[in-house]
Amino acid sequence: QEGVDFLPAGSVEGSAGPLRTEEIEAAIRSAARDYEYVILLCPPLLEDSTSMAFPAAVDCVLLLAVEGVTRVEDLDEAREALASCGARRVGLVLSRPVRRYLFGLLGPR
Repeated sequence: QEGVDFLPAGSVEGSAGPLRTEEIEAAIRSAARDYEYVILLCPPLLEDSTSMAFPAAVDCVLLLAVEGVTRVEDLDEAREALASCGARRVGLVLSRPVRRYLFGLLGPR
């Protein structure tokens, strides 16, 4: 069946510390056997050090920058951090802030 499955993130049973790259790579290989694409959504890179365990284990990292919110200095710092932890490729997605009334969540302005 075609479609998208969302696999919830969770903790590793019995883990007393941060995930190691080998554990992450094993989990990604396992998912890749069943899926054509495996996309991981991680916490903000500069705010949560657990995100630094993923870049060396994946083919590409996409940074999300929000217009008028994300600072150029933060993007530079994120790029340097990704390079230091073994990221192979880095891309950037520039987004505009999403207003909650779009999609009818709060009605008209």
